[in-house]
Amino acid sequence: MKKTVIAGVLAVVLAVAGVFSTNVAAQPGAQTFAVAVHISYPDGFEYDGIVARGLSASDAVPMIVECNQSHKWGAGSAVRFYCYAIPE
Repeated sequence: MKKTVIAGVLAVVLAVAGVFSTNVAAQPGAQTFAVAVHISYPDGFEYDGIVARGLSASDAVPMIVECNQSHKWGAGSAVRFYCYAIPE
């Protein structure tokens, strides 16, 4: 009897939580961005990789600037190097 009551209460709690989580998930959130890097090498090989994900615009811009500046002088054998934002 006690297990049945606990199971019933748990079912009601989970159902209510599911209704509220659906409402939260359905609301639009702020736009997020991923920051990626592109590297081109003299032999024609090119590489694109994600540096960070889930950034707001105000966080993505400084990261792109820092990423581009950090590789301005030390790109090594890379012919072309730049960082850019991708809307998620």
